[in-house]
Amino acid sequence: MVKLIKLQNQKKKLKGLQKYVDLVEPYDTHNLEKWIIKEYVCTNSIKKVIKSLNDNNLTYSGAPVNKKYVTSLVNGKASGRLHNISRSGYRNKVKLNETKNSDGSIIRVFCFIIHLTILKP
Repeated sequence: MVKLIKLQNQKKKLKGLQKYVDLVEPYDTHNLEKWIIKEYVCTNSIKKVIKSLNDNNLTYSGAPVNKKYVTSLVNGKASGRLHNISRSGYRNKVKLNETKNSDGSIIRVFCFIIHLTILKP
């Protein structure tokens, strides 16, 4: 069964998505930190960012970039709008991945999130 959605609501969603695309695609990646932020936004995966760094032979101070560096950069103080979006997305993803069970144990759940609320004018 297909759920019908009002045309006006779809247009709002489309505008939000277009704003997001317009923010991400032209993002300047002239330094390693900005490259990592854009790559994380495009992949939503720290593991894929590290693989892409290695595939492109990108290093930090001559050494291969590790997970700790990428995570601290994505989760660190935001240096712009796209960084703020990636940071919020990362934090929500981590929070959702570590949902506590009633007995206190942690349940691992996998989810994919699009954060458009940040893009609202």
